[in-house]
Amino acid sequence: MTGHDRCIDQVKPFGRHDMDHVHISLADAQTSIYGLESSMRMGNVTGLLLNEHTLCLTYQGQEITMEDVNHSQDIVQNLKPEGPFYCLVEMPNLRKTAAETRRHIPNPNTRGIAVVYASPVGRMLGNVFLRLKGSTFPTRLFGNRELALRWFDELGPPNH
Repeated sequence: MTGHDRCIDQVKPFGRHDMDHVHISLADAQTSIYGLESSMRMGNVTGLLLNEHTLCLTYQGQEITMEDVNHSQDIVQNLKPEGPFYCLVEMPNLRKTAAETRRHIPNPNTRGIAVVYASPVGRMLGNVFLRLKGSTFPTRLFGNRELALRWFDELGPPNH
C-alpha cells in the first residue's frame, strides 16, 4: 500500500453527497485529509481545489446560465466552506453569458478572480470593462492558467 492509498483510506468527505458527481483522486488525497473534498462536478461546472487558498471553477458549456452560477455556489460552499480564497475561472467554450449572471455577487470570502478565456478580443474587452466598471476585489482576464496563477502569487496570500 502506497502513502497515497493510506491517505485515501483516511479521507472523510465533507459536504453534501446528493451532488451529480463527487470525485476524489489519489493526487488530491492530501487536500482531502483536512476534511475538504478536492473536486466535484455539478451540471456544466467542475470545481477543483488547487491548494489551500485557490479554487478553480471550469464552465464546460457555451453559455453560462443562472443554473451554472447556482451550481458554482454549491461547489464553492462544499470545496472551500470558510476562509478567504482566490477563484480561477476557466471558460474554454464560452460564447455568451446570461445577463443576470453578470450581476451575481460572488462568495464573500472571494479575494480575487482570474478568468481564463481563449478569445484575445474578449479578454481585452473584458479587462477594459472591469477597469471602467470597477470591482470590489481584484479581477482580471488571462489567456492561460499559468498567467492567472502567477498573478495570484503576485497578489500574495488572500487576507481576511
